[in-house]
Amino acid sequence: MPRYGPRQTGVSPDATPPRNGVTEVWSQQLYEFSRAVVDQKTVYHTGQTSDEVIARAREDGSEQWRANAPTDDLHLIRGRLYASTEETVVALDAESGERQWQATVPGGGRQPDVLEAAGVVIVTAGDHVVGLHADTGTKLWSMPDGDDGSSPARAALSPRGLVVAWESELAVYDIERARPPFAEPPRRVRTRSYSTRRPSYPAVGKQATWIGGMRGIIEHGMISLIASTSDSYRYGWVSGHDGWVSANPLGDGAALVSEYEPEQETASGRLAHVTLDGETRWERRFDRDIYTVVVGGDVAFVQTVPKSGPERLLALDVASGETRWTSETPEFDVIAPVGDHLVVATEDRLLYLGPA
Repeated sequence: MPRYGPRQTGVSPDATPPRNGVTEVWSQQLYEFSRAVVDQKTVYHTGQTSDEVIARAREDGSEQWRANAPTDDLHLIRGRLYASTEETVVALDAESGERQWQATVPGGGRQPDVLEAAGVVIVTAGDHVVGLHADTGTKLWSMPDGDDGSSPARAALSPRGLVVAWESELAVYDIERARPPFAEPPRRVRTRSYSTRRPSYPAVGKQATWIGGMRGIIEHGMISLIASTSDSYRYGWVSGHDGWVSANPLGDGAALVSEYEPEQETASGRLAHVTLDGETRWERRFDRDIYTVVVGGDVAFVQTVPKSGPERLLALDVASGETRWTSETPEFDVIAPVGDHLVVATEDRLLYLGPA
């Protein structure tokens, strides 16, 4: 799912989403499942091969530039486009496509998170978090898990520092001396242990950081909270399912929490509007799995997937949970709201959708 800003939330800050459905403005053929990110003028996506990145004008889809870079995922930060694979990060100038540098990072069998703070590009590379010089790609430091360095990491930035979700703990690091010219590994300032497998992105809201994950069939998935305005930690809402749990923080301190059970024979998904105290403001259940939730303005765009048949894109009112409109789509992997339009990357096409 698309992640916006250093807080790594699935909330697009500038979207004014279509209120009555969408229609295709333009489309382009893609290489299998493409990755795509978008800003106010340009849509960036992987091309016809996995070693190609293309920039297109939002207005009409015309090609602006094309660059060679090994790419499994894209991250757009402060005028730079980072193309990443399990083992490499390439920095491209977002305006021209010019390659600025390429760096090798430890592989870990999963696409890395890429962040930037005060001159440092922070990459979660397998079981390490690596700091690279933002201007040159030079490695500044590497930080393994506090226990044995074997757990995968997910990361986000908060006003209190770097937030890293390891396999069994959520940690906050002071990155003041992790930037040039000091280039020291971040100092751990607080930690909270929890029990989950394959933790999700730590999604940083204004009042708390939400971290979900996946647990075993016997134990339930859960959402854990760390307050970003104090040193205290506490658990929040606990799922009734045995599968994936993730959250999209909202501006009022609440979050949209989604979950689904991948091991079930029949599809089943749940989406709830939950407060920090665990109160459920509304809840929707589906006979489909929920793969992606992205919030744009006052609308939640929800990708629902049946065990067989077409996928469905739902637009739900964030305040009430009511359905505003639905659209059946081919299998897709990206929903990115921008302005009053949507970018959707399907199995073989990039769609730019506008208000119906």
